[in-house]
Amino acid sequence: MNYFTPQLIGVVSLLIGVTTPGVTQQSWDRASAGPDYNPSTKPAKMAAAASVNVHVEQSQIRLSRNGKTIAVCRTQLPEIEKWKLINGNRQIVVKSRGRHGPAAVELFNVVDGSLADKVMAFAIENGKPAWARGFEE
Repeated sequence: MNYFTPQLIGVVSLLIGVTTPGVTQQSWDRASAGPDYNPSTKPAKMAAAASVNVHVEQSQIRLSRNGKTIAVCRTQLPEIEKWKLINGNRQIVVKSRGRHGPAAVELFNVVDGSLADKVMAFAIENGKPAWARGFEE
């Protein structure tokens, strides 16, 4: 019976999702995929994501795909001057301003509309941060 105990514990741990120390995988990359990974076997449908439509509204940008709203990005300031999709349509940069004063440049994630980063337009210097290049004052 003792011979099967370690094997049984391993199988039960695998079935219920308990991990063993030192065996967990923190991230995935091509190098850890192994020789069986072949990206060309993925369906072509996955390779081409549907385009993102951008609708500018007062104090927010509504993002939609195939006619359905996927996210709403609420800007810091009410008047949206400029926007640009970046990183393969995964993020959107938005420049907004009030009636007077400086502009804010914000980086949102398209998938959920969450704010990833922001900077005031006057603070963008020498193309830094890189995602805000072209949105400086």
